[in-house]
Amino acid sequence: MENYKTTYKNLLASAESLSYSDERVAIIEKAMALADLHQDEDLQFKVRLQYIREVQEAGGYPEKYMAVFPWLLAYIDDKNDLWDMYQVLWYYKWVTGSMTSFPSITKTQIINALEDLKNRYRKVTGSDLVYHDCCRSILGDLGDWEEAKKHHAAIENLHSREMLRDCKACVVNNEVSYWVGIGEVEKALEVATPLLNSNLSCRSVPHTTYRRFIPELLVLNRQEAAMEMAKKLFALVDESDRDDYTKNYTLLGFMGITQNFEKGIDFFNARFENAFKVRSKWSKFHFYLHARLFFDQYKQVTENENISIKIPEKHTLFHASNNYNLDSLIAWFDKEINEIEAAFNKRNGNDYFSKKKAFGFSLANYAKKMEWGEDLAKVEKEDDDYEE
Repeated sequence: MENYKTTYKNLLASAESLSYSDERVAIIEKAMALADLHQDEDLQFKVRLQYIREVQEAGGYPEKYMAVFPWLLAYIDDKNDLWDMYQVLWYYKWVTGSMTSFPSITKTQIINALEDLKNRYRKVTGSDLVYHDCCRSILGDLGDWEEAKKHHAAIENLHSREMLRDCKACVVNNEVSYWVGIGEVEKALEVATPLLNSNLSCRSVPHTTYRRFIPELLVLNRQEAAMEMAKKLFALVDESDRDDYTKNYTLLGFMGITQNFEKGIDFFNARFENAFKVRSKWSKFHFYLHARLFFDQYKQVTENENISIKIPEKHTLFHASNNYNLDSLIAWFDKEINEIEAAFNKRNGNDYFSKKKAFGFSLANYAKKMEWGEDLAKVEKEDDDYEE
C-alpha cells in the first residue's frame, strides 16, 4: 500500500504539471485533505501556504484562501518559529486586503484584522510600516480617505525598506492608487513615472497602474494618452490568466467609449463567465459597471436592439442563439450593480460605491470614436511580485 507521503508528493507533482486552473487547485485540495486526514502538521502547513498561492494564481477567489488562513495563524502561534511567521505574514497582507471585497465582512471585522496584523508584524519586524501600507489601501477601499491620509503621513515618516513589504513596483503603485483616490491625478502621474517608463514592474504592475489611469485620462480629455495606456494594458493581458478580468475590466468600458465594439465583444466573451461565478462582490461590481457602460454605448451608437454575445448556461438570460436584447441585458446589469452598491454602502457606512458608480457612468460623457489600430506585441509577465 502506498505511503500517504508518497501519495501527497504525487498529487503535488500532478498539480505542477498543469497550468494554473480549477483542476490544479482541486488537486492541491486533495493533498490538503490527505495531510489533514493523517494530521501531519508539517504537510498541513506547507500545503496551505501553497494553496493560497495556487488559488490566487488560478482565479483570485479570495474566499478560498481566507478560509484556510485561521489555521495558519493558529499554527504559527503554537510553533513560534520565526521563518514560519515570515511566510504566513507575507500572505496576511493579501488576506486583509481581500476582506473588503465581501460586504458580508463587517468594517469592525476588517479593523480588528488590521490590528491583529499590526501586532504580529511589530513582533516579527519591530515596524508598523506594512500595517500603515495595508491601512492606507484598505481604508481607501472602504471610502474612508480621511483616515487613509493619516496612514499615508505615517508611511512618509518611516523607513521605506522592510523585508515583508511589497516589491518596489507594488509600493509605488499603491502610492499611485492613494493619490488617484484622493483626486490628485497629476500627482499620481508624477509618482507613477518609473512604472509608466517601464523602469519598475512586477506580476501585477503596471497592469493595475494603467487600469487606474485610463478613466482619469478620459476625464482630463487626454484621449490619446488613454488609448496609449489601453493598448499597453491589452498587451499585458494574458488569455490564460483567468483572473485578468479583475485587473483589466477598464478595457471593456474603454472599448465601448471609443467604439471598438468588435474587440470589446471578444473581450467580454472571454471573461464574463469568470466574472459571473466569482464570489468577490468587488470584482463583480467593477466588471459589471464597465460591461454596462460598453453595452449602453453599443446600443446608442449602433441603434441595434440586440447583440450577439456568449453568456453562461446558468445565467438567467441565457439563450442558445447567443442573441440578446440590449435593454434586457442592460437592465440585468443595472439590477446587479445597484444591489452590490447598496451592500457595500451599508457595510462601509458611506456612499462611496454610489460615487464609484456615478463616476463610471459619467465616462459616457467622454465618448469619442478612436481607431484602435494594430495591437502592441504581447508582453510576458514577471514571475516575482516580492523582493528578495
